[in-house]
Amino acid sequence: MICDHCQKDIEPLIFGGYNAGGMKQVVKKCPECGENVKKYQPFYSYKGFKFDELRILYDERTRHKCEVAGCTNYAEEGTMLHHFFPKFLFGKQLAEAAPKAYLCKTHHMDEWHKKLTPNMSIKDLD
Repeated sequence: MICDHCQKDIEPLIFGGYNAGGMKQVVKKCPECGENVKKYQPFYSYKGFKFDELRILYDERTRHKCEVAGCTNYAEEGTMLHHFFPKFLFGKQLAEAAPKAYLCKTHHMDEWHKKLTPNMSIKDLD
């Protein structure tokens, strides 16, 4: 597999993680540069992987309130830390320096990302 960042032909390192909403995710990291192998696909479905056997890279499970006024979805869905400058578009440095807020899954994935960054989570094609 060719890393989108360093352009080297590598065997990716596979890790598991939990987003703030408690969803299982898989990430593929380049052993050469340490970045996600696919620039526009930061996460993969955990299905097809032995998730319980993966080393956990991050665990962001929380119960922060959703920042959308009046929203109570967080009680059932949990929340995820939302980057208003997504890493896959703006790079890690700006994404981490820019404002962030906790949003429930509905407001984060189903509303914001589905409408504004629909290609961010394309399906695993490799």
